[in-house]
Amino acid sequence: MALTTDTKRMIWFCVFVIMVVMFMGKTKESGWGKDASAGLEASRTFSKYTCQPGETITATYHPNSPNYIGIIEPVPGGWSVDKTVSPDNQVRTTADGNDINLQWTAPTTEGTYTFNGKYFVSPDVDYTFFPQDIITVSQSTTTFSCTGAIPQYTTLCTGDNIGLTQNTLRVVVASCDTAKCEYVCNVGYHKSGSQCVEDQQSAQTCADIGGTVCASNQICPGGSMYVLDTKNCCVGSTCQTEVVPPTNQTCEEINKCDIWEQCDDKGTDCEIASWVYIIAAFMGFMFLWSMVK
Repeated sequence: MALTTDTKRMIWFCVFVIMVVMFMGKTKESGWGKDASAGLEASRTFSKYTCQPGETITATYHPNSPNYIGIIEPVPGGWSVDKTVSPDNQVRTTADGNDINLQWTAPTTEGTYTFNGKYFVSPDVDYTFFPQDIITVSQSTTTFSCTGAIPQYTTLCTGDNIGLTQNTLRVVVASCDTAKCEYVCNVGYHKSGSQCVEDQQSAQTCADIGGTVCASNQICPGGSMYVLDTKNCCVGSTCQTEVVPPTNQTCEEINKCDIWEQCDDKGTDCEIASWVYIIAAFMGFMFLWSMVK
């Protein structure tokens, strides 16, 4: 039975929908890639960018947030890696909030090799391409690289691991300049000393809470003493040097209490002595007794 025109159109429409669905399913892995969402970026750094034939170097894939990360890294010609390589000559691996470290062994042939991997950091589902990294394989014995641990919550300044003339220590900076091996803090973090800390974790100073920093031998009479950044901070009073009384003085003498007063439980102030209440009660009783008679 011959197909009608409407039936043919329906068949072609179904075929088109199936092809679109298949294409959308492939774009997650093999599409053109997209920019990662803010805060869900990742970086890739190599322990060396110039190495000798057959030498093993480490590639670190670092998510800027402690979320699940997945990577796909095509294997350049002649290179080998310590992970399983799929039939399409790519490495696929994941980590749950941690760095991924791959050990790459250089080929025996000298030359330059380009790494073109991509990644996603959850909750993103689409892949984002890393910037290209070029590794030089050479018999030359003079190679330079960034040294020291990669600072947490940072991103390497663009090109800072290329063209080094000496081994250079990795450092955290407020902004990139012409120096090499510089790292800037990721979004949501700021530079504090030689590291990056979360914005909401900025330490308060004594001045921030309206206080005065006291010396170790000072007290805060009538106020409150806090410890901020290992310093004593007096709020609501002024710092005063603590006077240690002679051992032969009583608490009442130290606080200059009157004859009808005694020290309070804290020993820092005077209050009416208990015997005063006893005498007052006795006098009141005698007064009432005289009234009865």
